[in-house]
Amino acid sequence: MNRLLLAAMTAVMLALTACSGPVTGTVVDKQFSPSRCTTSVTTTKTTTSNGVKTTQKPKTTCTRDDYDLKVRGDDGKIRNVDTDRLTFETTRLGDRYPR
Repeated sequence: MNRLLLAAMTAVMLALTACSGPVTGTVVDKQFSPSRCTTSVTTTKTTTSNGVKTTQKPKTTCTRDDYDLKVRGDDGKIRNVDTDRLTFETTRLGDRYPR
């Protein structure tokens, strides 16, 4: 189910990006968010002929490393651009994006 939600969110983001056209401008900030995992426990109670049965299931959700550039467009607006690791590491503040 999480994969379906992630796929849907990705599709929406791509559609919104496509509507606004490619981002060009000057890199004004960079942000890296490392991957992380969180675990939660779901508790389910069911009534049986022997009483109430409680079941607990752990659910782990993980995210990937996230590499973002903040780009001030030629129109003055600042946009967030999701990039790959190589682009993130080789881009400096003040650089034109894309190169």
